[in-house]
Amino acid sequence: LQEIEKELELISSFPALHTKTKIAVGGGFSAGKSEFISSFIKTDVKLPIGVVPTTAIPSYVINNQKDIFIACNKKGGVVNLAEIDKNFHSKLSHDFIESFGFNLKELMPFMILGTETNYKNICFVDTPGYNPASTTGFTDEDIKTAKEFLENSDIFIWLIGADANGTLSSTDLEFLDGLDLKNKKFYLVLNKADVRPIDSLEDVLEEIEEQLEDYDIEFEGISAYSSTMKQEFSYLQLSLFDFLEKYNNESSKHNEMVDKLMAIYTNYKYYILKTIQEKKEISKILNSISLDILEDGLNNENAFTRLEYLKNIFSTKKEN
Repeated sequence: LQEIEKELELISSFPALHTKTKIAVGGGFSAGKSEFISSFIKTDVKLPIGVVPTTAIPSYVINNQKDIFIACNKKGGVVNLAEIDKNFHSKLSHDFIESFGFNLKELMPFMILGTETNYKNICFVDTPGYNPASTTGFTDEDIKTAKEFLENSDIFIWLIGADANGTLSSTDLEFLDGLDLKNKKFYLVLNKADVRPIDSLEDVLEEIEEQLEDYDIEFEGISAYSSTMKQEFSYLQLSLFDFLEKYNNESSKHNEMVDKLMAIYTNYKYYILKTIQEKKEISKILNSISLDILEDGLNNENAFTRLEYLKNIFSTKKEN
C-alpha cells in the first residue's frame, strides 16, 4: 500500500509519468549514473556530474518536447524550476543542498526533468550513489533512498565503472544481494568502457557474469558501454540498446496498480474471515466452559468476570 501511495503521489505531481516505463539506474558513487542517463538526452540539458557525489535528490528523466525541471513536494505541489533558472537542475548537488542549512530533500523528495530523449516511453530514474564519501552529504539517507527507489522499480540498470575495479566489488554484490530482486528485470552496465583495452572487455564481462551467477542474481544482459562516446563495445546475452528498446513501450502501470489493490483487498478479506472463524471457535469454547461451571453448581463471580473479559477479547464486532 505504501508503494502504491508513492506511485499515486508521483502520478498526481506529473500525470504523464503514468504512461512511461520507469527504469531505475543504480550503482556506487562515481559509477557514472547521471552521465549514463545524459547520454540518451538529445538536447544540451545534462544531469550534474562531478568528482564528488552529485545526485542528491532522485530525478525522473522523461522525454518531453519542452525543457522542464519540476520540483515536487510530498503533498503533490509542483514548481517548474526551469522558469526560475534554466540550469537549476545542474546545481542540485550535495554541496548545494548543504548550503541551505537544512535537508532540502525533506521538502522536495524527487524531481522531474523533461527534455528530448532517445526513448519516447522510458522514464529513467537517477538515484543517489549507495556508497558516497562519508564526509559529503547525507550518507545514510542516500543509501536508504537508493534502496527504496531500486526496490520499487520493476526494471533497473546497475552501473559499475571500468575505471575502478572493472568488475563487481564485494560492496556492490552485497548491496544487490540485499535487494528484493524477485520478478525484476535486471541489466548490468560496465560504464566508461572506453578507458579499457577493447580486447580485454569480453573477459571482464565474463568475469562479471560469473560473479552474478555465484550470487544467483538473474540478469537480462551485461554491456560494456561508454557514456561519453555513447557507444557499446561488447555485450553478453542482450545488447543495452535492445534492452532499452524492449521496454520502450507505454506503461500499463495503472492496470498493475489496480491488480495490486485487488490482491491486497483479497488478502485482507481472507485473513479477516479467518480471524472471525478462529474467534468464533474460541467463543464457543468459552461459552462451553461457562455452562460447565454452572452445571457443576459453582458460583464463582471472579471466574465469570474473567470469562466475560475473554469473551470480549474474542468478540468479532471489530472484524464485522
